Amino acid sequence: MPISSGFRYRLLLSTPCHSRAADGLPVRIAKIQSPCEYSNVRNFVVQVNGSGAIKLNQEAVSLAKLESRLAEIFKTRVYRFVFVSGSPNSSFGEIADVIDIAEKRVDYVSLLTPSVLAEGQSKAWRNVCLDANLPPEYLRSVHRR
Repeated sequence: MPISSGFRYRLLLSTPCHSRAADGLPVRIAKIQSPCEYSNVRNFVVQVNGSGAIKLNQEAVSLAKLESRLAEIFKTRVYRFVFVSGSPNSSFGEIADVIDIAEKRVDYVSLLTPSVLAEGQSKAWRNVCLDANLPPEYLRSVHRR
């Protein structure tokens, strides 16, 4: 099933990953921010390219190694959130598997929708930042589990 069809499923848009709800996927929906308010925070993007191909920023990583790689990256970071994007040929199941893994190692997962990516690309990513759409209190405090 293509990712666009998967959005019909219920997504919990305001629940941090570490407080699990009874059903749904605990994600935020990313947006574009201009000007950049938190430009000193390094972003990590998990790209699901279909057929099991996954990249963490520019690093190829297998689904089996994704959790340990995220654990390594985020073990010393104050802000622990990751963006997830999927290619049009990615299934909802592939994206859900990545979200399930990521939510074990980060505080928030934020989906990069095709419209957000298109908006950033239309501006050539100049003077714009990805915004994980996190609660304001999260970025103002040292938030550790």
